[in-house]
Amino acid sequence: MNFHECMKLFYPETKIILYNQKNEVILEGLVKDIRKECEQYHNVEVTFVSGRADTTGLKIWLDV
Repeated sequence: MNFHECMKLFYPETKIILYNQKNEVILEGLVKDIRKECEQYHNVEVTFVSGRADTTGLKIWLDV
């Protein structure tokens, strides 16, 4: 699944943290606040997701 498809599943208030393959944070924030910045990752494949959308937020690893 690419990141654009994954984003459709999130609420605007969902906290997400994006990681690259080196386990470095590349983007962090609420979906509604960082939607524009997320566009650069829309075609990138999601390799792993951890956490809960309703409480702790989601940690998402991308193939970058």
